[in-house]
Formats: sequence, C-alpha cells, structure tokens
Amino acid sequence: MKNLFLALGLMIGLSAYSQNVSDTIYKKNKEVVLGKVTEIGLDEVKYKPIVNPNDIVLVLEKTDILKIVFASGLVQTFADPIRDKSVYADNHNYNIKFNFLSPMGHRLHLNVEKSFRPGLSYELGLNMIGLGKPEGIKTPIGAIFNGGIRMYRLPDMKSRSDRYSHLMNGSYFQPTVSFGMVQNRYDVWESNYNPITGMSSQKLIEENKRANTNFFMFTLNIGKQYIFANRISFDISGGIGMGTYSRQSENYYTYLSSYVYQYESNGGQNAYDYYDKTRYGFQIGAQSFPLCGNLQFKLGYLLK
Repeated sequence: MKNLFLALGLMIGLSAYSQNVSDTIYKKNKEVVLGKVTEIGLDEVKYKPIVNPNDIVLVLEKTDILKIVFASGLVQTFADPIRDKSVYADNHNYNIKFNFLSPMGHRLHLNVEKSFRPGLSYELGLNMIGLGKPEGIKTPIGAIFNGGIRMYRLPDMKSRSDRYSHLMNGSYFQPTVSFGMVQNRYDVWESNYNPITGMSSQKLIEENKRANTNFFMFTLNIGKQYIFANRISFDISGGIGMGTYSRQSENYYTYLSSYVYQYESNGGQNAYDYYDKTRYGFQIGAQSFPLCGNLQFKLGYLLK
C-alpha cells in the first residue's frame, strides 16, 4: 500500500512538473495541447508531445492555433495575415472621391471612404443638385446625403501569402441609405377661354412659388474599386433598392370650370417628374412601383 501511494504521488508530481516545463498550445476549437514547441514556421507549428517514447514530432496548422504559452511565460499569438492591420500599415486609408458623371447633370457628387479594418470601410457622400442653374431661378436645387458600410470580398481560397493588395482594392457589397431635399420654384397661371369670342387669355396668379421634394432610398450596391500607386482610385458600382419621394401634386392642372383652369409651370410641385432625371443621379419608379437604381463612376485621391 505504501508503494502504491508513492507511485501515485510520483505520477502527480511528474504531471505537475511536466506542465511547468512544457509549452501550452491553445487551439481555436478550445482544445489545449501540452508539449514542447520545436519550430514555428510560416504555415505550421511543430511540437513534441509530453508522453513521447518514440521522440516523434507532430505538426499543427498556424491557422488552427489561438496562442502558445511557453514554459518561460512568454505568450505567442497568431494573426490572420489577411485581417492583420499591421500588414497594411503603409496603406492610405482615406479616399476622397468625385463622381465624374455628375457635372453632366448640373450637380456635384462627392464621397469620402474611410477604412477602419481590413475588409470593412464606411463611405459618406454629398450630392449637390442644381449647380450652374441651367433653368435660372426655376432650377431645382438641393442636396442628397448618403452613407453605407462597405464590405470587401475575401478570396475563395486562402494561403499564407493571401492579403489585400490594398485595404480598399477589390470587389465589394455596400448597403446604402440616402436622403435629402430638393427645392424648386414655379409659377401658377390661370387660363381663360371665352366661347363667345373664341379668344383665350392667361393671367399670372402667383410667381416663383416654392415647393420642396423629399427623397429617401435604401439601395444594395455592388462594385469594384481599383487602387493605383496607393494614391489614385477608380470605383465603378451599381445599385438597386427601394426609394420614394414626396408627391404633393399628382398633376399640373386644376380645372376650375369648363373654360377656366389653373396650371403650374416648370413642373409645379413634381419637379422630379418634370425635369431630366440625370440631374439627380438616380432613378425612382412610380408610387405603386417604388424601385430605385443608380450607376456611378468615381475617381478618388487617397490620403493617409
């Protein structure tokens, strides 16, 4: 009996001693491995188990390991290269972009993108509508704000050498919310027809009447952005979603009698329906079919 207790005590002591002198490998699946780490390579970690009569060397993939606590107390962790921010320390992560199609519609659309970690960034934009006032004082003028989270696509298959060529380079998916207001001015006229004389006349009832149109859109955008020399970007994207705008008036004419009616010039309160949609940079369907869509080509300049 005394020998049995001695043997048990010796086994417990050896176990405690082995844990003190061995390295501890913590795997991502919560498994704990005790052994002596012999080599840390580019892709794998080699170690010898505690109980190892044949002196064999086992191998673990680094991607399966959370951390290693060495017998000395030193802790070694392993980061995924594609998600390790230090790998992209030289990347410029602010991108100021200009939609170069926007001036064709007498507007200016600017965006800024900020990367906050590999594979993720946010983008904010301002679409200023009515620059240049092509219709003079009657030109619809306003602003549309947009914002969204951009998620860059990871490679289908990964190896140790995989990483983004740049934090903001590659294919992406971006849900975006847009909202804003456009104001336009119009005149209200009254038209009179005299059936006896067969003559018509017009009278200005109200001049430069103001009307506001409010917009709201939620779009799912896909696109691809190219980064050149860590300074210049080219971004092409398209989106589809749900959108609506306030429609204060369904038509521009109000019949007062058989021979007298009022009408609103320059689009009245429905400037979005009246003017060319290129001035807005997006399309919204009818009230009963509120789909919306956009197509954008943006040039950018990157800042640190």
